[in-house]
Amino acid sequence: MFHSSRTDNEQDAFKAFNNIEKRIKNLRTPNEAKATLVALNLAFCIVFSVILFTFTKFDTGFDKALLACCSAGCFGALFSLLQRNTSIPLNLVGGNLYTVLQSLFICVLGLISGSAIFMLANSGLALSVAKDNITMLALFSMISGFSERMIPDLFNKIQKSSDIET
Repeated sequence: MFHSSRTDNEQDAFKAFNNIEKRIKNLRTPNEAKATLVALNLAFCIVFSVILFTFTKFDTGFDKALLACCSAGCFGALFSLLQRNTSIPLNLVGGNLYTVLQSLFICVLGLISGSAIFMLANSGLALSVAKDNITMLALFSMISGFSERMIPDLFNKIQKSSDIET
């Protein structure tokens, strides 16, 4: 009886060491993780831009300026990612699902911010000067994509200040 429990403990230890070894093999360096994130973000920007500009070739009813703003917002988010290269939260353990989702989220935030600039300009609420100038709209959209971290950072600051007050 004592001998069988010892064998079970040895098997558990062997499984634990195998699990640790597997995790060590799956570890990525921060530079590998950053390179993967930037490459995926660039790929998503290119894919979104190709899809958006394909819509301009067909009569889909989408305004070319809206599609240009969305694409410029994606690339603005890519530039933001490159600019804040040292402060990116990375997942160094495990698969690439977190990195893919993080990259996709960054591109979608840029796309949304670019479309928001288009809507603001066309509604007359802000940037109505750029309403008829697609280049100016794209420039403002790229700037808004570049500041894609502004809203989440603002929420984090508000949360931290409310946590300190309570």
